[in-house]
Amino acid sequence: ERFYEILKMVDAAYTKYVPITKEDLLLHHKFANASLPNHRNLKKDVNDYFLVINSKPKFLKMASAIDPFETQQFLWVDFGISHVLSNTNVLNSLVRNYDFGNNLTIAGIWNHDVDIDIKNNVCWVFAGGVFGGTKSAVNKFYGACVSQLLDNSSKDFLTWEVNVWYQIYKRNKELFNVYYGSHDDTIITNIP
Repeated sequence: ERFYEILKMVDAAYTKYVPITKEDLLLHHKFANASLPNHRNLKKDVNDYFLVINSKPKFLKMASAIDPFETQQFLWVDFGISHVLSNTNVLNSLVRNYDFGNNLTIAGIWNHDVDIDIKNNVCWVFAGGVFGGTKSAVNKFYGACVSQLLDNSSKDFLTWEVNVWYQIYKRNKELFNVYYGSHDDTIITNIP
């Protein structure tokens, strides 16, 4: 809501605003009193933040359902992505046609076979700030995220979205098309 007045100046022909409340956050009611990671930024990594970042797949699914431009390819880009970029001009390369195939295309940083305490430590197998796919891939990913979050909820913990995605990846590698992209320009410049 704080940014709406600024953002509404963007060309409305290419922008569709969807108001989001806390009730719209993915499974918010399941995590009201969930345990949070032991190794986190205590000021930033709070329950509401985890709920927002874990809702990215829901937001992308919502965009694919609204589909104001009648497209088959959808791309999530974090609003604050520019803080990891050394050259913000790379953002211009986002405006193009994509062919993600049938899988979720996502930036990966670490080796895909790590042993980590998924509940308490951030897992940077996936960069998290950029991912996309067809409606079908977005819907499959959303469903997998809901299932994994419900499983985590039954174990009473809420963690970073990239950790949840890694949990999904370990059981469903076929859902993912991973390209190398880190928390720098490559998260955008390497999108296939």
